[in-house]
Amino acid sequence: MNMGVNDFAAAKGLSSRRVLQLIEQGDIKAQKISNRWIISPQELSHMPKASRPFSRKISLSMLELLSGQDFSQDLDPAEIRRLHIRFSLLQKHRDPASLLRAWIRFDSEPIELFARKVELAKLRKSSLVVASGASHPLSGMSDGDAFGAYVEKKFLQKVKKEFLLVSSEEPNIFLKVIDKPFPLELIFGLILSDLSAKNGPRERNMVKELVQKLASK
Repeated sequence: MNMGVNDFAAAKGLSSRRVLQLIEQGDIKAQKISNRWIISPQELSHMPKASRPFSRKISLSMLELLSGQDFSQDLDPAEIRRLHIRFSLLQKHRDPASLLRAWIRFDSEPIELFARKVELAKLRKSSLVVASGASHPLSGMSDGDAFGAYVEKKFLQKVKKEFLLVSSEEPNIFLKVIDKPFPLELIFGLILSDLSAKNGPRERNMVKELVQKLASK
């Protein structure tokens, strides 16, 4: 289904004025019908990704949408409409990981640590951390001998001490420290976001596969 300038702008996270400029420059192919620009959805995959990430509120709302949850944020009708447009774009895009990587950026860089195999096995089962990315079973991937997870700031030192985690130039533990836990019902959205941030070919392919499964539900 063809799109107007406003819908295209919302899907790409651009202003309508910027989209018009790109049409004039020839960066977006569009057809003018009755003084209205009509853009093919195919142009979405050829356009550069969004120039700025979502706000924290919109990022959390997108995670909720990806996780099949109702919106908990105070969203106005226009924000809800834009989220659904972007969700639809994500499902049709040839590289949805690139969109998620551009849109959702509220995570801090992980702390890189090392643990012996026996301690790593214990950490995987600990309730003090929440596995994500390739380390979570829902990802459909294996993280090998590495482990990525979220940990609340107030538990960080306890986790490091209990599982004998140390700084290392060859880490196998990657902990993202958060002030408060994300609701567990958002875990599927977080998995997709974390896999997208990794930006490896295996992760990108899995994101595409998981997003396509969402589209079939």
